[in-house]
Amino acid sequence: MDPRRIPVLSLIAAVFLLGFLTGLLLFVTDVLHHGYLPQKMFWLAVRSLRHWLNVGLVLFLMLVPVFLISAAVLRASPKRLAQMGVGFLSISILLLSAGLLLYRVTNYPLPPLLRYLHTSLGDPGQKEILFKYLADHSFSNQGLIIQAAGALIGILVLFVVFLVLLLRLDWERILQSFRGTHVRRTAFALLVCLLCLNLAVALEGTLFGADRPDIILIYLDALRADHLGCSGYPRNTSPHIDRLAGEGVRFTDVISQAPSTFPSVHSALTSKLASFFLDANACLPPKHLTLAECLKNRGYRTVAVSSSPVVTMSNTAYSLGGFEQGFDIFDESVSHGQEWNWQWRSPEGVVEKALEWIDKTERPLFLFLYIMDPHSDYRSPEPFNSLFDPDYRGKEAVEMGRVASFEKETLMGLDPGLDERDIRHLVALYDGEIAYADSQVRRLATWLRERGRLDDTLLVLTSDHGEEFLEHGGVQHGYTLYNEVIRVPLILRYPPRIPEGTVIEDRIVQSLDLAPTVLDLAGIEKPSGMQGQSLVPLIRGCEAAWRPYAISESPFADKKALISGKWKYIYTPGTRPLNPVLRVEKAPGRSLHNLEDDPGELRNVYAENPEIGGKLHAILLGLLPESERARLAAKKDLEVHPDVVEQLKSLGYLQ
Repeated sequence: MDPRRIPVLSLIAAVFLLGFLTGLLLFVTDVLHHGYLPQKMFWLAVRSLRHWLNVGLVLFLMLVPVFLISAAVLRASPKRLAQMGVGFLSISILLLSAGLLLYRVTNYPLPPLLRYLHTSLGDPGQKEILFKYLADHSFSNQGLIIQAAGALIGILVLFVVFLVLLLRLDWERILQSFRGTHVRRTAFALLVCLLCLNLAVALEGTLFGADRPDIILIYLDALRADHLGCSGYPRNTSPHIDRLAGEGVRFTDVISQAPSTFPSVHSALTSKLASFFLDANACLPPKHLTLAECLKNRGYRTVAVSSSPVVTMSNTAYSLGGFEQGFDIFDESVSHGQEWNWQWRSPEGVVEKALEWIDKTERPLFLFLYIMDPHSDYRSPEPFNSLFDPDYRGKEAVEMGRVASFEKETLMGLDPGLDERDIRHLVALYDGEIAYADSQVRRLATWLRERGRLDDTLLVLTSDHGEEFLEHGGVQHGYTLYNEVIRVPLILRYPPRIPEGTVIEDRIVQSLDLAPTVLDLAGIEKPSGMQGQSLVPLIRGCEAAWRPYAISESPFADKKALISGKWKYIYTPGTRPLNPVLRVEKAPGRSLHNLEDDPGELRNVYAENPEIGGKLHAILLGLLPESERARLAAKKDLEVHPDVVEQLKSLGYLQ
């Protein structure tokens, strides 16, 4: 054997160290993306470390044959092998640095953007949309050129450093150490540490215990709060949901942070204002902790089942995905069923998959169920489809519940050609979908009750937004901020901590309060970054100070609303409606509604109450994140006097 050659075991140990170091670099990148350590998500950091070190181990297993073949067949010298290893590490660092740079510039991680680019290669129009989105989003960030330049300089410095390492170091002298046993001992010690790390994660249930409640969060897409029986609706649309409300707590005045799915759901899961998620086809920036991550950090198994083309992990025509953040399993197989296969794509398919996951998943479990009904098109299987209006004979699109056929005309301010009879039938079909979804909620609750698990489960039911039926000239949702679109139901059932028959009707709450409430009921501290408040004090009847306002924002029409007491203020900056059908306002629009005198929000009384409107405008702007205020700054009416800020703080509006 050539004495100049490194022993095989030492070579294998060295390659293992290379894989370990690569995994460590990936871990550092992941932690920088998510901010786990600053927000005390230590177990998530441990799981991330274990995951990426395992990736490094797999990489090691792939690299060992390459290096052994190079040493045996190509008769590569130790110096050449070492340079190969450092070169591989250099490429890894450069690629990770490029990914971090893209994240720093766009605020979005590399994998979803690459996914979108890959799936749009055959569609130049989609690719153009992606690049336009990236450009628009990037140029809206202050100091972007400085950030990008700094990151590029850092990458170039790294490249120069590794180039010097490759060409200038005395590799013969360095490689003397590889002929000893300490490299093998170091590799063995790190391998033992990695095995212990995997064992700790495998014993996660033992470490945390299983005494916390299971949590099931059910989203029914586009469900109006006022179309449930427990809210006083005359039709029998929701007997089983009403029963759950009677066995727990129901909030009567809940405002969604947005009238569309993407920002609304992310706002609820992260407890952040919708301003963070208003780019319509974006993905969730990983720096925002989700409810699933907070639960996972305390030992929960996290599973999601979604039938939505928006609430996805993979790229679709409606979303870049990103909803999988924090979930061990994100099951979107239901969303790939045939369009009219109700039993699979709609509530039945979601509940069927949910029962499977409950049955085979260890406790404690967080199960997130996203059901598309009663979202349009309004179609459901019999008897639900003809339950409330079986005698309609009219327009084919109305009979099929294709309300989207009329949306363009309403957005352009044109008559959609729908008379009162047509609207009654569309509402009846919508109510039939609610009844269909209600039957599947009963199926889930019955299954849990029969197995003795219902009372040990925190059951939460809510929606992302409502639906409009020409109350203000529009159909569907997304473009207005009237109550029919932004008021949603919120029902929680958990007998150990929630008294049955509780109704909270004297407090305005927001969807972003959902995550802190769930964490509180599970005995988990809320992270500092969450903006919502736990609703548990209200449920207990504590006379605690409560936030006196709610905010909702529309990405499609670029509108913002603030509700405080009897007043509702709607602000339209007119800066960037995302739907080209909508006209751009030449000047900011403002409207004010007195909800006590005008619950239908039909009269704008801003001109009669300019002082109230101005105060609500100042509150709204003060609550928005700095990046959003910067975007609106061109309108020249965003300044809030310091004295006003102090007054608002004293009243509890601002922190």
